[in-house]
Amino acid sequence: MTEFPLNSFIDLITFDQGLISIEKVLDQSTQDIRDMRAEIGVIDKQAHASRSTVHDLRKEVDEHELLMKELDEQAKERRQRLESASNPKEYSALRHEIEAIKKKQHDYEETLLAAWKLLEAAQKDLEASSMYHVQQTAELEKKIQEKEQQVIELTAQFQEKLQERPAKEKLVPQEWLDKYATMRARVANPVVPVNIDSCSACYYLISAQDMQALRRQKLVQCKDCYRFLYLPAAHASVAQP
Repeated sequence: MTEFPLNSFIDLITFDQGLISIEKVLDQSTQDIRDMRAEIGVIDKQAHASRSTVHDLRKEVDEHELLMKELDEQAKERRQRLESASNPKEYSALRHEIEAIKKKQHDYEETLLAAWKLLEAAQKDLEASSMYHVQQTAELEKKIQEKEQQVIELTAQFQEKLQERPAKEKLVPQEWLDKYATMRARVANPVVPVNIDSCSACYYLISAQDMQALRRQKLVQCKDCYRFLYLPAAHASVAQP
C-alpha cells in the first residue's frame, strides 16, 4: 500500500475517466456504423423503388401498345370484311364499327402518349439517381471501413489499458474501492476537496462528525451529491517530510 493512498485514488479515477472516454468513442463509432448501414439500406430501397417504377410503367406502356395493336387488327379485319360486304345493311354496320374503332384508337392514343411520357421521365430519373446511389453507397462503405478500423484500434487500446488497472487498484484501500465501485462513471469529478467545511462541488455543509473523519484522512461521501470528499490539509500534513 502506498503511503499516500489519496493520490493513488485520484490517479485511479483519472485513469478510469480515460477508459470511459474510450468507451464513449467506441459506442459512438459503433452507432455511426449502424447509422451508415441503415442509410445504405435506405439508398438501396430508393434504388429498388426507382427500378420498380420504371418496370411498372414499361409494363403499362406495353399493355397500352398491345391494346392499340388489337384495335389495329380489329380495324383491319373490319375493312377486309367491308370490301366483301354483300348488302348495304352489312356495309353500313361495318362502317359504323370501323368508325367506333377509330374513335377508340384516337382516344387511346392520348392515354398511350401520357404513359410514354411518364416512362421516359422515370427512366431519366433512374439514370440520374443510379449514379448518385452508387457514389453515395461507395462513400458510405469507405466511411464504414474507416470506422470499423477505428473500433478495432480503440478496442485494442482499451484492452491494453484495462490490464493496467489492477496495479493501480492495489495502491488504494479496499474500503475506498468498494465505495467507488457503486458510483463509478456517474459523475465527472467523483472526488472533490472540502472547502470551508463544505463540499466544493455542491456546497453542502459537512457535519462535525464527518469533518473529524476527514481530519483523520478518511474518505467521506457527501450527503447531498454523494461525491467522495477529502481534506487537503490532512493529507498535506502527512505528505510533508
